[in-house]
Amino acid sequence: MAGAEPDRSTALSYLRTLAQRQVKAGARFLDVNVDEVSTKLDYQLEAMRWLVRELAPLDNVRLSIDSSNLEIISAGITEASQAAGTRVGPPMLNSASLERIEALDLAAQLRGPVVVTAAGESGMPTDAEGRVLSASRMVEASLAAGILLGRIFVDPLVFPSTSNGLWPRTGRAARSKSPSTFSPVSMRTVGRT
Repeated sequence: MAGAEPDRSTALSYLRTLAQRQVKAGARFLDVNVDEVSTKLDYQLEAMRWLVRELAPLDNVRLSIDSSNLEIISAGITEASQAAGTRVGPPMLNSASLERIEALDLAAQLRGPVVVTAAGESGMPTDAEGRVLSASRMVEASLAAGILLGRIFVDPLVFPSTSNGLWPRTGRAARSKSPSTFSPVSMRTVGRT
């Protein structure tokens, strides 16, 4: 985003190479998240817009605009919609949760895919039942907001065991309970948290 040549072009080349590898491996969305770039909101907004402008023209793949801040998501969604136009369809909103349910309003306006998470109203449920309940409430809220069922992706939030030895087991248990609970909602989000 900033910096003198050749550092800037080297960084862009690296980012494009990573994105192209993911597309070549079958990615249908590229996750774009700038939360760790800075703690300053203005800089994060600028970084999101810049990164989306750089990645949107790549191949025929949509961007998944991801942040813990709805203002950053909104900026990324706006930029991605302008940069890609109708070439690949609307970007994915990543993510909405009970902690940030107002993100569903933006997702409904977008008329594109949305990731809803199993996070609770004030943090992560500690058991599979709590995650399934949270995710179920998010699916219901998405439908009530007018989001089509086929555009809802559920993320059960599977964390690595290094963050807490119970998270992988809880996440897998929530995932195993989910197909009957959410069918035919897509459960195909994969990533590292």
